[in-house]
Amino acid sequence: LCNMSMEYTSILRSDDIGGNYDADRAFGEDSSLIIARPRGSTCSCSSFWFTVPEGFYAIVTRHGIQQDYKDANGEKSCVWPPGFHIGPPWLKVSHLVTRQDMILKTSVNGCKTKDNVSVNIDLAVVFRVMGDKEKDEDPQNVYKFVHFVTPRGLEKQLKTSQSHVIRKLVRKVNHSNIYGLQCENTPQNLQIEDSTRFAIASREDSSMATFSEVMSPMAQLQRMEDEDRGETKQEEFDEVALVDEFRPPNVGDRQNVSDIFEDSTESFGDIMTNSLNEEFNANGVEILDVIINGVSLSDE
Repeated sequence: LCNMSMEYTSILRSDDIGGNYDADRAFGEDSSLIIARPRGSTCSCSSFWFTVPEGFYAIVTRHGIQQDYKDANGEKSCVWPPGFHIGPPWLKVSHLVTRQDMILKTSVNGCKTKDNVSVNIDLAVVFRVMGDKEKDEDPQNVYKFVHFVTPRGLEKQLKTSQSHVIRKLVRKVNHSNIYGLQCENTPQNLQIEDSTRFAIASREDSSMATFSEVMSPMAQLQRMEDEDRGETKQEEFDEVALVDEFRPPNVGDRQNVSDIFEDSTESFGDIMTNSLNEEFNANGVEILDVIINGVSLSDE
């Protein structure tokens, strides 16, 4: 799982920066920045050296044409390693791509549940660009990301793909279970409980049950709103009001979404992560995690 103390962004972008020396500041101040184009120089004169800062993939050009890096073994790579490099003034870093994990925050509104209730889902997608030779990744992914995928292209593709996946997932779950998506539930354990779960306790046993144990989440929410307005008293609740809106199906009709996901024992976040990776790994992007941050009823 990702560290949610990391800053998130709702857009992905590229931008010009003052120079290689300015990369740490620029990326640190802008969580949406994924590609930087260094424009300045550390001095007013032409230099026969340049540096690549730590934490970035660097694309270098000679007279505007991409120049490969050649290591001590003669192996070539389109990505230049961090550190000090000697070369003529016309050899320069054209693009810096962050190696860090990034978090894209998205919302998918108006998702229809199995029982046709509209819900809104807030998501966070954690990803990184794959180009690290030490992880047996192809550095060419970085060049492809810079010139073909692009930040805005990735943003659009991520939002479209995760929207498609989450809508399919939500469509297989009744609204009474939708809040379970926010936890580490698996398709096998997210299912409608026995009908006794939401049945009102008998009058004789009412002292042994609290309203939170016998009321649906929606009924509980309505109760809290009514109490805030001073309109509700505990004795006004009766068994019909408590179970009418939130009546579960017969046990024989209980829902088990594992049928949809082939009895998966993974959490829904893991299912979404694996599904997205099947699409994005080919474009040099790894999805590290998908977190469902919030679930709410739609106004539709």
